[in-house]
Formats: sequence, structure tokens, C-alpha cells
Amino acid sequence: MPLTPTRGVEKYNVVPGIIAAADPAANAEQTYTIPSGQLFELWAINFSLVTDANAANRRVVLTFDDGTTVYCKVPSGHVQAASLTYNYTWAVGAQTLSAVVGTDTSVALPGPMVLRGGHRIKTVTTSLQATDNYGIMQLYGLRYRV
Repeated sequence: MPLTPTRGVEKYNVVPGIIAAADPAANAEQTYTIPSGQLFELWAINFSLVTDANAANRRVVLTFDDGTTVYCKVPSGHVQAASLTYNYTWAVGAQTLSAVVGTDTSVALPGPMVLRGGHRIKTVTTSLQATDNYGIMQLYGLRYRV
């Protein structure tokens, strides 16, 4: 349910749309920080992960924190082996898949997440290898700006 003036956000301008996070270097996790002075109502996240040839099973966990303390972790429903490219989607109302369909996987996001300025959305990847590489994280939702 979108935020409404009866929920204390009447001072914000609402801007729906897609935000593209920075493209991380190889062997780096994905991170996006909500800018100060904003609330962000997150409905979906999408990104890809290209794994290198090193034999290891990677599992992607999406985490949410307030800048220091993690308050929500949402793991993917499977592992990703070497030399593969998967497209990950976390979305409100999505079905969590235990297997990859083609190169796509989806995970249910626990409701629209309302994040304040300074809160972060990050990946934590088990067995991330030296040249594993995340694509650009795209976030869909509503930005409430002062």
C-alpha cells in the first residue's frame, strides 16, 4: 500500500520510477544507499550476476540495513555455479523460485519496504570469486522527496 498523507508524508513530493545503482567492479557486492531527505518505497529489484570459472557455489542474499544494523535478509532460493549468468529479481508478490528458469530467478520481497535516507540495500554473496561481476542494480518504487 503506498504511503498517504494520513501516514505522515504530506511534506514529500512523490516520484515513481526506476533508479539505477552504480555498476560495481568485479569481486564487489552490490550496494545502494537511499539519499538523505528521502523515503523510498521499494517494490522490486533486478540485477544480474556473472560468475567466473572458479568452482564454487554462490548464494546471493539481499540485505537491508539502517547504515549499521541489518534488519532484513532475503536469500535467493538456489545457488549459482561457476561460469553462469543469472538474472535476479526480488519483487513484492513474486513467487520464490527454488530453481532457475532459463537464466532467471525470482524471490518474494516481504511487502513494499519503506526505507529512510541512509538505509542501504546490499548483496552478501557466499563464495564470491575474484572475477565474479554484478550488473547494475535497478530498483523500482516510489521516492518521497522533501
